[in-house]
Amino acid sequence: HDWHVDNVMWRVQGKCRIGNMVMPAVNYKEFEEKCIDLLEENIKHFKPGDPILTPRKIIDRFAKIYDNDESVCCNCYRNGIKVYCPGFTDGALGDNIYFQSFNNDDFILDINHDLTEIVQIAVESKRPLAAIILGGSIPKYHILNAFKIAGGADYYTCITSGGAWDMSQSGATVQEDISRGAIKPDAKCAI
Repeated sequence: HDWHVDNVMWRVQGKCRIGNMVMPAVNYKEFEEKCIDLLEENIKHFKPGDPILTPRKIIDRFAKIYDNDESVCCNCYRNGIKVYCPGFTDGALGDNIYFQSFNNDDFILDINHDLTEIVQIAVESKRPLAAIILGGSIPKYHILNAFKIAGGADYYTCITSGGAWDMSQSGATVQEDISRGAIKPDAKCAI
């Protein structure tokens, strides 16, 4: 769709714009209902004093409950592959996590725990360190920040629509990431 549309008209018609996509507002309601059920199911399994509740653990639980052969998260869960989502609280999911905190005083989501695991993976990995990044934004930053702490990437491939002109990590150039120490100066890079 065109970026220049009558957003007020769409809102009146019950449509929501997400960038260049249009979605019926009722989809948010359906998502919220499903999300609340899944969050409540997660909370039942994590009581005070239990292991820390993190986005990665919620993703695993969602995958276990949802159990869909076409889901990347479900297939990762079945095969013991950890899925991290640094932007877990962004958007509609974050709204539902926020609302869930009103229903349960014991609901604490530790995002830093996942960040620490991401850094530990990089630091404890054997060299060489390699990254293939498709996209950008928060995940790209978290991966490269972990690599910076681990001494820099030896191999780096990134495909992103971000540009250096917007001053974001999404569009950061290889040279910028080298200057931050996220990529080694002699790393093999493809962008």
